[in-house]
Amino acid sequence: LKRLEEFAMQSTEISSLEPYCKEVLDDACRLLGAPRASLMLFDDTRKVLRIVASQGIPDDIVKLTELKPGQGVAGRAYSTGERVFAADPSSDPRFHHVADVESFTEPVLTIPLIIKNKTVGVLNLHPPQGNFALHEDDLRFMDVLAAQAAGTIETLKLYEHLEKFYVEMVETLARAVDSKDSYTHDHSDR
Repeated sequence: LKRLEEFAMQSTEISSLEPYCKEVLDDACRLLGAPRASLMLFDDTRKVLRIVASQGIPDDIVKLTELKPGQGVAGRAYSTGERVFAADPSSDPRFHHVADVESFTEPVLTIPLIIKNKTVGVLNLHPPQGNFALHEDDLRFMDVLAAQAAGTIETLKLYEHLEKFYVEMVETLARAVDSKDSYTHDHSDR
């Protein structure tokens, strides 16, 4: 509970999406002792899940990885809104293998990020192999962490959209002023 409170307090200090996603990922990795993880958000424009934060994953895999809803373990968790666990991804048909890249062999736990019955992304954790066991308390904590993260991510996305809207509105007003007076042409833009 103390760790969750610290996480909640940290989230109020971060005002940008990517640093916040990295913080969520770091906290989740610390909790489960996962050396490899990624946080994927749904890109509304391209209609795919993309990695926005990662740890222990090579950059070439991060750049190549885009999943459609329902594709792979992450896409399935995104579509169903339920946790998915694959003990051996290399032999699991649900796991999406990126072409020309060696696949991971450690287990993968994928937790959907859900707010108001809308899934905004997934958190993929690759816990270490060996004596790893998923404890119910850890899973519950990860669900709470994912729910809190989803709310904050949605708020940060709305903030970024609002900021973009304000900039576009000012640019439109500047163009309107410029169109009325040829003398001040381009002054408003500057």
